[in-house]
Amino acid sequence: MNALKHSSQPSPTVEQPKRRVVLRPRVRKRWQAHQVAAAEVGVKVAVNCVLALVAGVTLIRLVPYNLAQHDKLQELEGEVATLDSRVKLLQADFNRQFDPQQAKSVMQEQSARVDPQQRRVMWLRPTAPTLDSGVPSTSTHP
Repeated sequence: MNALKHSSQPSPTVEQPKRRVVLRPRVRKRWQAHQVAAAEVGVKVAVNCVLALVAGVTLIRLVPYNLAQHDKLQELEGEVATLDSRVKLLQADFNRQFDPQQAKSVMQEQSARVDPQQRRVMWLRPTAPTLDSGVPSTSTHP
């Protein structure tokens, strides 16, 4: 009655193989985790390389466009400088047109009116003598 009951605990020889079996999946999980991390890093590097390549190709294609735009800019700056000098001349002429002190001179330039105190001078070309009559002719030659 007071017999010893067998304990439900396995013997030490049985526990050792169980521990080895338990350790192997942990090692595999660690190895798989490192393998997944390495694969992830490899994919990141590959994607970054592709992006860098695309960026490089894009920059190479943009260089001729940039040079063409620079040439157009230089041309337009030259035209702006030319037009700026023309605008200054027109501005000066515009200011002269509305200057009351120069109203008489502007009026004389733009019309046939002459200041009453001023006399007109008309230059005539001298006539050449004709051979037929010996008398100078009265016709004018242009």
